[in-house]
Amino acid sequence: MNRAQKEAWFGLFLGVPLVLIPGGVFILISYDKGASIAPPFMLAYLASMSFLPWLIRHFAYRNKKQVNYDERDRLIEKRAALISYFFFWLYFVISLIIPWWVAGSEGSVPAVILPIILTGGLSIFVFIQSLTTLILYGNDNKLSEGGAA
Repeated sequence: MNRAQKEAWFGLFLGVPLVLIPGGVFILISYDKGASIAPPFMLAYLASMSFLPWLIRHFAYRNKKQVNYDERDRLIEKRAALISYFFFWLYFVISLIIPWWVAGSEGSVPAVILPIILTGGLSIFVFIQSLTTLILYGNDNKLSEGGAA
């Protein structure tokens, strides 16, 4: 199992809950107490959760003597990101059209819906990217072991 697969398993089992649980707590706090202090904390938390994995990756895997990232890994990472972006934008468009469709052109949508859409989008992106990475590595390993010779 290489570095990208380990990161995908981490994203699948810990990345999604690390976005959903605190995001849900901040949404409940802002819904219950009003939007006073929860949005800045939610923004700071989501920003830190966005940059923390890249900082850990940069400092944890700094072994310059060993090649641990090649063209195949780059291609798999690119494909996984493209598929995740596709599903994120599909989710984003659907999640914006449904409240407008339900409320109608004269209705209103509660502001608490917006952080729910954001938290859901981030968790869907992490989940799809991790799952796609694992699937692509699984397919690539099947092909490289003599499946398509």
